Amino acid sequence: HRFEQIAAHSRVEPGRFHTHQAHIHSAKISSVERGVEYLLKKASRIGRDASRWAEAMIHARGIEGVRVLQGFVHLAKTYPSSVINQASQVAVKGNLFRLRPLKELCKRLEGKQETLTFTHTHPIIRPLSEYQNLIQDASRIKPKERG
Repeated sequence: HRFEQIAAHSRVEPGRFHTHQAHIHSAKISSVERGVEYLLKKASRIGRDASRWAEAMIHARGIEGVRVLQGFVHLAKTYPSSVINQASQVAVKGNLFRLRPLKELCKRLEGKQETLTFTHTHPIIRPLSEYQNLIQDASRIKPKERG
């Protein structure tokens, strides 16, 4: 109502856009634009080993590691943090700082299932003789009685 200037924007060539950073809603800012510190913080939320891998990868690969780090953080949508942390621990020991080997490690670790022991006795496990009696009784029924 007071006709005060709110913002001033410089002109750009046709077909191009320029928006002040302060005018962009936080939901519209990509993780790459937020920077390495933001991505490292997200990796630390996955776990201690994930954080160690992320920091070592950035140290080893430099600025090209930002995209790798973005993919690494995205792994948390596919795998549980325990799997990512185990894979990260193995990757750090082997100096594996690419995303593809880390994904393969996650797949393998997730595929491993806990070995369950087979129990021979349990209240709901019936002796075989009961099943044998059930089959014999069923075979004694005449065809007309079944219908």
